[in-house]
Formats: sequence, structure tokens, C-alpha cells
Amino acid sequence: MIMVLTILWLCAGIIYGVTLLLFRLGLNHPTRPAAKELPFVSVVIAVKNEEHNLPHLLECLQAQTYPRERWELIIVDDNSTDQTRSILQAQLKNIPNLKIYSVVGNSTPLRYKKAALAAGIYNAGSEIIVTTDADCRMGPRWLASIVGYFQGDVGIVVGFSSVQVRQDFFTRWQALDYLLLMAAAQGATNLGLAWACSGQNWAFRKILFERVGGYQRLRERVGGDDSLFMQLIRKKTGARAVFAAESDAWVTTQPIDSIGNFLRQRIRWAAEANYMHRLNPLFFAIILTTFLVNLLPLIFCCLWLAGLKLGGWILSMLLFKFGMEFVLAKAAVQKYQHPELLSNFPLWFVVQMPYVVAMGIASFWGNRIGWKKTR
Repeated sequence: MIMVLTILWLCAGIIYGVTLLLFRLGLNHPTRPAAKELPFVSVVIAVKNEEHNLPHLLECLQAQTYPRERWELIIVDDNSTDQTRSILQAQLKNIPNLKIYSVVGNSTPLRYKKAALAAGIYNAGSEIIVTTDADCRMGPRWLASIVGYFQGDVGIVVGFSSVQVRQDFFTRWQALDYLLLMAAAQGATNLGLAWACSGQNWAFRKILFERVGGYQRLRERVGGDDSLFMQLIRKKTGARAVFAAESDAWVTTQPIDSIGNFLRQRIRWAAEANYMHRLNPLFFAIILTTFLVNLLPLIFCCLWLAGLKLGGWILSMLLFKFGMEFVLAKAAVQKYQHPELLSNFPLWFVVQMPYVVAMGIASFWGNRIGWKKTR
């Protein structure tokens, strides 16, 4: 058994190490915006119980430099039970390009957030759809920068988002972990792979949404409105995707407020990764490799505790993994202007292994977890 596990580790470790180095290489090849046109744009946002976040989001959106007459703001309420609807209605007179819709009364097979997003996209009168979330914050040139990447045959723009950095370990761990996910997304996209994106900050041409039948193929998934949907678009249309590396295009999201909510979010994400084999087998193989690279050291540690002399082998495994991940982490914190997070890397590294394994196992039940809890 030890021989089999060792061979499995060597194979997975080589693939994992090469993948991280490719992600690091991809960070050195940003795509610069060059488009001068001002196409009409629809910013589509699905909201549910966002009374605390909406005022801040609307303030950021009202400050956008993109010409007001060249974009519309479509917000779809997904059965909120707080003051979300009232806040939106009160802003109609202050935001001329705001349009409000609701999923109430809509007959659709779509689940949760996708139902709300689809309602907004179908009512959009633009060529380009940009999405974000209510808990995100952006600078005044966000929209202009994102739109600037739609040049030539570009059909998808993957945007960067980061977790707001605070002082406690939990939120700093979130920030570093998400930063590394974004680094992997940028690295892959810049190398022509475009494996992942976030609904917090991405955009696509509406015609692509229509060509693939919207979210219908993903209707049984709780999520699937970002990375899975992007893979569906690329598989069906071959659309070119670029990463919006310019800092004006970045957004910041709020950290998850509790460990329970954080785990529910990440289990949902992991459940979508489980579905990836149907849309992008190569990306799914990388996901599976990542799971193995985190699982195998834990198995070897258990065997060592059981009395097998594996201390030196375990140390070499951990040093290799630490080194490969540190290379990407160091580049990521520098590129995304959060060098202070590098000090959290050792603790992130320790937590990461059991965390990834737990999320991988829990992912088989992730599609049963709803989008948001009713407050």
C-alpha cells in the first residue's frame, strides 16, 4: 500500500507543481484594455436580504464614470424578507437608469440566484452583461475598465475580486485563500485556459447567453452562474476570455461573518467543481489532483502515527508543497497589493490540507445547500 500511495503522490505532486508554476507564469502576461467604444451595458445584480449592503453598493455604482446614458442598472429581488425592496424603490427617483425586477410570480425551472439573474438578463437591453454582488465595492472606473476589455473577438471578461482585509485570523485567512483562487483564475485565463471566474465580477456578451440557452442546462445546480456557466459558454461557442488585470477593474467583497456561513459557501463552490467533469475534464483533473495533494500527506501522517517510519518522506512532501504554493502566494500578494497577507501563509498552509479534504468530501451534498438563508 505504501508503494501505491507513494506513486500516487509523485504523480499528483508533479502535476500539481507544474500547474502552480503555470499559474505563476500566467500572472506575468496581463491583457491590457484598448477598446475606445462605449457600448450600451447592463449591470445585472441578484439580491436577497441585502438591506445592509445595498446603500453602499448603490453609492459605488452611482459614482461610476461610464456615461450614465450608456448603461442600465438592473437589480432583481429574490424574495427578500427585509427592507431590500423598499430601499430599491426609494432609489428609483435618484438613479434614473435603475430598473427593478422580482422573481415573485415568475414560473421558471431555475433555482435560487440563477432564476433572479436570468430574469435580469432577459430584460437587459444591452450587448454586454456585467454582474457583481450586493456585498461588493468598486471604484469609479470599474465599469469603464471592465467594458474596455471587450475588444475584437473577446466574449468574456473575468474580473478580479478580493476579500476585505481585516485584523482577525479568520478574515485574513479568507482573504489569502481567495487571493490565491483569483491568482489561479488569472494565470489560467492569461494562458488561454479560462477555468474559473466569480459572479462578484465578470462580464459576457448577451448573445453568448442566448446561444447556450441561458442557465437551462445548469438549472438543477444551486450555483453555476459563474465558473460552470463560463465553461458552458466556452464549450458551446469557443468564446475568447480575457482577465481584467487593471486595478480599476477590481472589486472588494466583504468577508463571511461566521465559520458556518463560510463553510456553507465553500461547500456549494466545491459542489460545482464536482460537476466540472461534464464541461471541462482537464480542469476537473486539476481539481482532483489538488484534492489528492492535500489528502495524501494526511494519510501518510496517520500511518506515521500508527508506527511506520515515514517522518523523512512526510517532511519532503510538506516542503515540496509549501514551496510550490509559496511561489504563487508571494507573486499574488504583490500583484494584488496585499503584501501583509504573506505573513499568514504558514497558518494558511497548515489549515489548507484538512480544509480542502473536508470540502471535497462535503461537496457531494453541496447542491442541497441554498443560495442564502432567510434572515
